[in-house]
Amino acid sequence: MKNKLNSGFEIHDGKINLQGDLTLSTVKAIYQKSLPLAKLTKLPELIDLRGVNRVDSSGLALLLEWQSWAVAHDHRFCYCNVPDKLLKLASLCGATFVLNMVCCADEN
Repeated sequence: MKNKLNSGFEIHDGKINLQGDLTLSTVKAIYQKSLPLAKLTKLPELIDLRGVNRVDSSGLALLLEWQSWAVAHDHRFCYCNVPDKLLKLASLCGATFVLNMVCCADEN
């Protein structure tokens, strides 16, 4: 199991791969690591959550922040391989559509 020190993301094959935990103890560091993405001329459209181990409402807030930023910059992210707990949190908050979580089929 990955710990909070191994949480983060990488860009590979034109998508952002998140891994580790998206929890209160990790989202600040992940957000800070993501700030340079704003300088890219072409942002990936797909964010793959396959590597996410644990998630809480802080992780959902991070994804909402990213989506808000993207929309404000005429871009939109699509999330795939969304963990069940994150889908439940997003559904409870009415954020599934905002996060564009249902547009991507599971990639294997």
